[in-house]
Amino acid sequence: MSVTDETLKAACGRWPDFPRLEGIRELEHEYCLGLLHVHKTEGYFRFGWAMDTSPTSRFIKRRMDFPEAGIDAWGVVFRPFDRFEKPDDPPEFIIGWVPFAAEEELDGWIEFLNEELMKQRQQRIDASGDLPASGAGADSS
Repeated sequence: MSVTDETLKAACGRWPDFPRLEGIRELEHEYCLGLLHVHKTEGYFRFGWAMDTSPTSRFIKRRMDFPEAGIDAWGVVFRPFDRFEKPDDPPEFIIGWVPFAAEEELDGWIEFLNEELMKQRQQRIDASGDLPASGAGADSS
């Protein structure tokens, strides 16, 4: 299901269950941001269960400016499939949040993880000899 302002507000209502992100943790085979784990080489992620990544999997940040709830932060969302792949309702997972002041650090985490996902895509292309699907990687948010 797509992450909307309403789903972000609902997640914020579960504070502190909606985790404040402190950085990327590196395990032997995975990178972790909050409760989401991205395998370093195998092309899948875990968020309570395992699911394949796609050519358009990526992390994005979403502004959470909800003064009525006392919340002003950046939310982090993981989109395993792009809208053109699942146009009816792309799955998105709310990973956590950081305060507005931590935006630069958050941008670095997102850039790193998205680069790792891009490396996985290239490894799969190299292994299969296939070309990426038309439009893969295009931002449709």
